[in-house]
This record gives sequence, structure tokens and C-alpha cells, in this order.
Amino acid sequence: MRNRYRGAMNNFQMRQPPPEDSEVVFGRYEDRPVARHDYVAQSVQSARSSRSQRDVVPSPANADAMRGNLEQRKRDMQRRCAEAAQRLNSTLLFGMTTSLVLQSVPLPMDCDLDSYELHTVSSAREQRVRVRGLSIHPHIWKHASTAEKVRVDQNVYALDLFHVWAQLATHMTLESLIVLGDSIITAIARQPLLARGRTASMIYGDLKRFVDDLAGFKGRLACQRALTLIMPGSDSPKESEERLALRSHGIPQPC
Repeated sequence: MRNRYRGAMNNFQMRQPPPEDSEVVFGRYEDRPVARHDYVAQSVQSARSSRSQRDVVPSPANADAMRGNLEQRKRDMQRRCAEAAQRLNSTLLFGMTTSLVLQSVPLPMDCDLDSYELHTVSSAREQRVRVRGLSIHPHIWKHASTAEKVRVDQNVYALDLFHVWAQLATHMTLESLIVLGDSIITAIARQPLLARGRTASMIYGDLKRFVDDLAGFKGRLACQRALTLIMPGSDSPKESEERLALRSHGIPQPC
């Protein structure tokens, strides 16, 4: 499980009017050149009882300190991304860990990418952005031009979370990929704009179909393996880690 999968993938440019709020954007844009933890026995009962339902319902009751931290991190990242786009006088598409932060997803613990860097995405090498003085790391993701994007600012877009999960599959352990899959499903289910009426279980089904249909990415096998152990409705990465730790000791996943 600790084996690493490695690979590479990224920036993108388009012009849109200032959004009144974040919005999901579909389809193609016109390109513009330019440790595993050890848990004691009492964890068994908490892991079995902590989630009686598999679906997460967007509700203020689910808010906690972790979400507050995620929102603060999102605001900080959005500001940095907007400053970079303004300095470049261009619209930027962000993926990898940057997109996770912009969409309020907890970062994986053992990802080999620098989460402070701004990770841009483009579908072709000639569209990459490199600027001295800015912590920008450009990546190539050949599916970027047709992937969904989330507008978070006038010139700042985040790559769809399903694509981000596929992107990151080669940058972390299988266990972390499972935990991240749980977190992405939960984050989507808790944001009505992203959920679009879907429950966590429905989002999980869409993620499986996405991986089956997306051809030619290096982390596909890792994603397929992770999908067999993802559980829709996990409240936090800690809960996911506990579930996997219990499973490694022969305790089945709660239904």
C-alpha cells in the first residue's frame, strides 16, 4: 500500500466577466497562447457508530473547526491566485493541491507536491505559465480543455475535483488516495453548487464512471484500486484513516 505511483501532468487561459458568485463551467474553452496510525480497541465502536448514513447532507449542523480552517485556507489561496492572475493579466486554471484548497478539500498528508506553490494546469506544453518571482508550478493535463471548471474569481478557475483526484493519483500513497477520495465526495456533497442535487452515494457512482471513461492517465490503476475502498459519507480524513486502520486489523468496513 505504501508504494508510490509517479507521473506528471497543466494552465489554461480564457476571459470571463466578473462572477457574482462561484459557478461551475462546463465544456471547452478557447485557448489563449501566452503513516498509517495505530488505533486502540475503543476506536472500533466509534468507527462503527460514527456514520449510520452513507450520504452527507449539506447542513450547518455539519460545520466544525476543521471546516473553518478550510474556509480560511481557501480565502488565502484565492487571494494569492487572484494576485497571480492580475500580475500576468491573464485568466488561470489551477489544479492539483491548489484546486483542492480552492474547493475546501483537506490536503492529503503525504502528497509529494509543495502545497504552497500555485499549481496551474494546461492541456498543452505551449500554454504553460512560468514567471520569475511567483511560486507557480505548471502542469500538463491533456483533459484540461474539456474538463469542468469552477470559477472562484474573475480570472481564477479551479479544475473539477474528479480530474484533480486523477491528477494526484501518482503523487501519494494508495491509502492517502482513498482518504482523499472520501474527502472529495464529502466536499462536493456539502456544496450545493457542486452537488447539483446528488447525494454522496450518487457522487461516488459518478466518480467510478468518470475513472472508467477517462482514458490515458497514469494513475488510473491506483484510482481503480482506491475506489474499492472509498466510503461515501466520511465526515473527515481522520474518520477515513480510522476506518482503513480497523480494516487492516480484520475489522470490516461499516455498512
